[in-house]
Amino acid sequence: MSTLKELTAQSHARAENTHFMRLFMAKALTEEEYMEYITQLSVIYTALEFAAEKVGILQELDGIQRAAKVRADVSELNKKLGKQSKIYWETVMYYNEITRMTERDEILAHFYVRYAGDMYGGQMLKPLAHGSGTMYDFDDKLPVLRQKMRELATPELADDANMAFSRTIDVINSAITHGSTF
Repeated sequence: MSTLKELTAQSHARAENTHFMRLFMAKALTEEEYMEYITQLSVIYTALEFAAEKVGILQELDGIQRAAKVRADVSELNKKLGKQSKIYWETVMYYNEITRMTERDEILAHFYVRYAGDMYGGQMLKPLAHGSGTMYDFDDKLPVLRQKMRELATPELADDANMAFSRTIDVINSAITHGSTF
């Protein structure tokens, strides 16, 4: 039997290989571009935590919450740069999709894609982030949260997790198509 990680490997590779992520990993994003990105994430994390709270996921993964930390990172860059980013249509659409979800496994799959990414790949991204990058801070809870996430990440989540990767790619690409320089 395949694992969720194996069943989502192609989607994960597509997300990692977007133009945006290649620039991010090369530390070639401007502060404005990074601010655009985390502004979109702020909206998505708010939706995910709202949905996860409804079905009890946050109780199982206490300490995993990111929304407030992402908002703090956005605020930090807004103040530094003296401007705010726009929220793109694709982000609004994904937000609406998440907040309408009612099935625990569907929500968990979308939650898994964002939060497992932060617990693993996000730790490599933190030094590349503009500003404090507090969204990647898990304090001393990281090992426990990783273990709990592994337990929840069952192969049955694969279809919804692959959809979550697609939506994430749409959100990342939306910034490119809406006039950003990356």
